[in-house]
Amino acid sequence: SKPTIIFSFPSYLSELSVHLQNQQSEPKSKIKAILCAGEMLFDHQRKMMEDVFKTKIYNLYGSNEMGLMAMECKKQNNLHIFEKYVYLENDNKGQILGTTLGEFYMPLIKYNVGDKGIIKLEKCSCGIKGKKIINLEGRIEEYLISGKRKKVYASYLRQLILKANEDFNNSILRVQFVQKKSGKLIFYIQLIDKSQEKAVLQRLISRLKNDLHLKVSGKIVDKLFQKKG
Repeated sequence: SKPTIIFSFPSYLSELSVHLQNQQSEPKSKIKAILCAGEMLFDHQRKMMEDVFKTKIYNLYGSNEMGLMAMECKKQNNLHIFEKYVYLENDNKGQILGTTLGEFYMPLIKYNVGDKGIIKLEKCSCGIKGKKIINLEGRIEEYLISGKRKKVYASYLRQLILKANEDFNNSILRVQFVQKKSGKLIFYIQLIDKSQEKAVLQRLISRLKNDLHLKVSGKIVDKLFQKKG
């Protein structure tokens, strides 16, 4: 399709950049800019992508709950907050709290987005004076490594669980996947309907083994809480 603007996750774009480098290939169209969102954009990713695509990379910041909240300017000097649509502030731990200004039916007030970053009022070298997010520490799209040494992103796991829940009357409440060693995967699962334990475990273990070529084990737990890190 020969695009002029590309918009995607940094991890996906990094994989594409590595592929183009390995193939000693170049994009078939002139890319004017690349927009990144959904994950943290690291300096090494930015440099590699700018070298491959020969254009500037611009970082965007947002969330599913609150939409797009900030974006880099042409100087690529931190993130300008869209103050007309959202009010961002810090709590005493440096976490970002967001209040939507245009959502009249379901407003979010002092919502903890789950990221850290300094909210600061300053005049940017681009000429804009306003609030910016400085030193953003955000969420990172995690992935597993399959038995064939391929990255498996969370989107696959989400689809797997959604399909299983369709077949088992929404009995799955929470699932956590943990990979500490190559070639192995363990998952912990919390169910609403415990009569489904055996069937749910068999389904997920079988599917994961076939798709990912890993040694897979699963364990039913009474409570499952998300851990940071």
